[in-house]
Amino acid sequence: MMSPNFPPFRPRSALAALLFFLSASRSFAGSSVPVIRSALTASGNVGAAFSYQISATRSPTSFDAVNLPAGLGVNRSNGVISGTPSAAGTDSVVISATNAYGTGTATAVFRVFAAPPRAAAADLERARVYPVPYKPSGGAPGEGKPYSAGDPASGIIFDNLPAAVTLKIYTLSGRLAAQLGTGAGTGTIRWDAKNEAGRDVASGGYFAVISSPGCRSVVKRLLVIR
Repeated sequence: MMSPNFPPFRPRSALAALLFFLSASRSFAGSSVPVIRSALTASGNVGAAFSYQISATRSPTSFDAVNLPAGLGVNRSNGVISGTPSAAGTDSVVISATNAYGTGTATAVFRVFAAPPRAAAADLERARVYPVPYKPSGGAPGEGKPYSAGDPASGIIFDNLPAAVTLKIYTLSGRLAAQLGTGAGTGTIRWDAKNEAGRDVASGGYFAVISSPGCRSVVKRLLVIR
């Protein structure tokens, strides 16, 4: 197919030629502005290292980002957004890339989630139980005292516990002797060495299974000597 022939542009005046040149220059410059190519969504967690790369076409020489989540910053030379987010939330971040012809922008959505639960058993492995053995009638320091609601040093003490915890105490044969729990976040539970019927448990060995939401249960050994 033959290409149509158009008459060459011949400006009628110097002013017309200048206007034509400026229009063509603006058109060329507009087509040379960077175009953002990086993903427009990103996510991270509070307290965890975060990194995001601004990328764009047409050889940008500098970058920027506005409305970043708390804890993040942008390297304007290479376009890397990094840091450690300090608060959960969703932010609309205006990212940009600039070259000699102008600046290209885009809006990216950054989502920061609350910190995940600590690794399983990170809390429960710190749990302690004492005194072992427990001799409520022994009278010697460090062997324990008969349980009294008003005496925080009496009974069998479990401490270094997470905010919400359940204790199940079993005989060595596997029979449930007692169950205790709290969501009060005190970090301490005391057992009066009584069974579910309110009677003193017999002398012997026991084991306590300590559980908390999001954690792997741990087992602690007990010994009661009356």
